[in-house]
This record gives sequence, C-alpha cells and structure tokens, in this order.
Amino acid sequence: MRGGPARAFEIMARPAGGTLVGTSVAIIALASISHLGCGGDAFSVASAPEGGAAEASVPVLDGAPADGSRGDGGLVDAGAGWCASHGTGHTFCEDFLTGVPDQLVEYAVNGAIAANTSDYESPPQSMAASVPMLAKGASAIAFASHDLSKATGTQFAVSAYFRGASCFPANGPQSGNTASVLAFNFTDSNYQIVVAVSPTSVELIEITADADGGNQKLQPQSVQSTGLLDTWQDWTLSVDGSALLKTATLTVGNETLFDKVNLKNAPPIVALQHPLVYLGLEVKNGGNDVWPACTIDVDDILIDVHAVAVAGAN
Repeated sequence: MRGGPARAFEIMARPAGGTLVGTSVAIIALASISHLGCGGDAFSVASAPEGGAAEASVPVLDGAPADGSRGDGGLVDAGAGWCASHGTGHTFCEDFLTGVPDQLVEYAVNGAIAANTSDYESPPQSMAASVPMLAKGASAIAFASHDLSKATGTQFAVSAYFRGASCFPANGPQSGNTASVLAFNFTDSNYQIVVAVSPTSVELIEITADADGGNQKLQPQSVQSTGLLDTWQDWTLSVDGSALLKTATLTVGNETLFDKVNLKNAPPIVALQHPLVYLGLEVKNGGNDVWPACTIDVDDILIDVHAVAVAGAN
C-alpha cells in the first residue's frame, strides 16, 4: 500500500495490479481544512456529529429527476462528447459522457458522488459532490480520484470546471471554515497540495507528514477573491515538481491567483512524482455555526503529466 500505515489523512491503497481499490481498505481522507485562525484540529477523517448520524441526508440535486433524465423530458444527445474535441494529446480526459464517476474512483464518507443532469459545463451531465448539513466538529468527504502512478514526469497540471453555491455558513469566513475542492497527493513523498475555498479567499495549502503519519505540518498561502464558485469556471492547478525550488500556479477563469509561487515545504531534493489527483468536496465544520448542505459540481477534467515544462499546456 502506498504511503505506509493508516494516518489522520489516510492514503488511497493500490493492489499489486495497479488498480485503485474501494472503501474496504485504507483510503484517503484528505486533510479537511479548517480556517487557520480557528481552534481545534486542522485535519481529521470525516465523522458524523457526536451521538450518531449527520443531521441531514445528502441533498437531492435541484431539478435532477430520479431516473437520470433531464427535466425537459429526455436525455441529452451529447454526440461524441467534450473529450473527443478537447482530450487529444492529454494524459487524461473525463467529461462524464457515459456515467459518473466513470473513469474516476469515488470515495465518500458522510457525503455522496452522483450525476447532475440539470447543471453541467458540457452535456449530458456533471459530477455532483454533495455533503449534508454538518454540526460543529462534523466532517464529510465527497471526492473522486485519478491515479497517476503510471505517468512519467514531474510537471503536472489538472484543469476542471467547478460550480457550487450556498456552501458556507451565514457568517462566512468568521465561522472558521473552508472547503477543499482539488488536491495533488504525492504519497511517495508524504506531501499534499490542497486548494481550499472560503467565501472571500482561496488557499493553497501544503501538507507534510512523517512516514508514519506523525508530525503533520501545514504551509498555507492565501489570496482574497470572491464569487469564484458562483458560475462555471475552469480551475487549473499546475505544479513544477522537478526543480530544487518547486512551484505551483493556480488560475480560475482568466484570473491567476497564484503565479509560480514557491512550495516552501516540498521535498527539496526528491522530485515529485506519481500523485493521486482528487476533485470534489471535503469539509470539516470547525466553526460555531451549522454548515449547510452543499453541492460542488465538477465537469470536463483534463490532466497532463510531462517530463519538462510545456508552454501552453492545458
């Protein structure tokens, strides 16, 4: 199993044949990000509130009929799909043309992954990552992953369209909450890069740990930005894992939020390779308010791995 023993953020297991396995073995619970100014644990495996189950079930998607058809009475004819015209030359492409999560591997704890046939970037559907209402201290995970263990290179880029609404308590950032939506997990190096969103900012957070999962450390960088999840926008996270001074770039739509920022906690000598990529939603309610039920929709994913930097990749 990659990454050693189970830990506070457990690592997705892979059998000898290279295929990811399901929830019967140790799987990732990506470090849920509570805003760094608040008290309590920064990370935890998702759990229900004290005393039992979550306060509410995972929300039903507005306008999504139970039979999977569109609200206008029929399935959308998506033709060859988005990947047929955009995926050529890329390491991986997923447009959810034939299902959800399709080529990705689902991992949900107190959350759910489902098809959303009423809201998408390209037809016929997007991937909806949903979590229920959460009491103080409760957590939920609704992620899907792709394994890059067989891809050779140290230059990584993942591009995906995200959209979500009403995903934060009424008090916003004062409640001490952010939502993790995208991550690279370099399990060979015990190192993660997580993109977390609040109503007023975006955080790029490095997570390191010892081989046994102890001595966990965070290195956050934050920029002020609002409304990024209100409409469908292309989020692209690029990582240069080859140099002694490793960098990351995050763009949302036409806005560059982080431009080749130094990854201060990345291993200085060993190249970053073979990550697991996670997309969806993970939250831990570290504030004093009830976290409302929330859905983040994801669509049209491109992943690239290169041995050297490629101009204009993605």
